[in-house]
Amino acid sequence: MEDITKYAGSLDKTKILNCYRKISVFLGNENKKFQISKIADGARNREYVGVIEWLSNAGIINISYALEQASLPLKGNYNPDNYRLYFADTGLLIGSLEEEVQHDLRNNENMNTYKGALYENIVGDMLVKANDNATVSLNNLIHSDKYKDIKYGIKLCNKNIGFNGKFYTFPYFLTFLLKRYLREK
Repeated sequence: MEDITKYAGSLDKTKILNCYRKISVFLGNENKKFQISKIADGARNREYVGVIEWLSNAGIINISYALEQASLPLKGNYNPDNYRLYFADTGLLIGSLEEEVQHDLRNNENMNTYKGALYENIVGDMLVKANDNATVSLNNLIHSDKYKDIKYGIKLCNKNIGFNGKFYTFPYFLTFLLKRYLREK
């Protein structure tokens, strides 16, 4: 985790790590809105603007702004103070969780506790992927000897439903059925 600050330059590395460590906490809350004021005592948005931007530009997080109104142009209708942060790779979310939580997830235990944050991050991650190819992390996970119970992956993309022997593909518009598919599989 500390490697993420390696290229931070003049930015406050403590603030970067504070933000990074709190993303999973906010995703676990009912209201998933990211709130700088709850990161540290006396923290203010203006002190962290560069930090959030840096994490986004580094490809570590995705920012999802709330819209004031759902009309075009969207960029002109978003609220810069009301946003959620998602990890750009759900593996980063899992890695940021406590060891006990990671153990639960590997053993499919207590899923009701974690599924909201996981599914929301997965969908957020998939909706901003730049291509429809398998990700390196998905291939590594499928072929890992450490997780022998993982036989295939799931990729949301601009393709039809399919299976290539390694992962299933589903079009983005079927995301709402993913939970049902996993339950039945």
